[in-house]
Amino acid sequence: MPTTSARLARAWLPTLLIALPILTACTRARPPATAIPIPVSARSDSAMQLDEPERGDRLRSPVTLVGTARLEPGQILVGQVLARVDGELRWRGNAALDVDANGRFNGRVPYTLETAGPGSVELLVTDAPSGSVIARLQVPVELAATP
Repeated sequence: MPTTSARLARAWLPTLLIALPILTACTRARPPATAIPIPVSARSDSAMQLDEPERGDRLRSPVTLVGTARLEPGQILVGQVLARVDGELRWRGNAALDVDANGRFNGRVPYTLETAGPGSVELLVTDAPSGSVIARLQVPVELAATP
């Protein structure tokens, strides 16, 4: 005589054989995730302009970012510091920047870095609800080491 678990398995087998194809057919195929390149400009973009720092400036933490930005409702301006480590730019610090009614901003972005070297300062206009980057501006700089 079959055990209780064997009887249960036989009882559920037809249900599983019917339900599995139905459940599989209900799932939607998702396209593979692909990176969307975001253009990087040197000093200005239609949405923003960076007045300070300038290309090649030697900076210490916190970095002061000065410029103008034109934001739509629901957008925020983020400043970030990237350091070149092993040939790649790596994130070292960021901060949301306040933009006044005239479109001016003057904010500070702290960063940490063990060894001085090349890096970049970036401005990002992001869509607050989704977090997606709408515009990016990057300026190459030299970064001082900080604890």
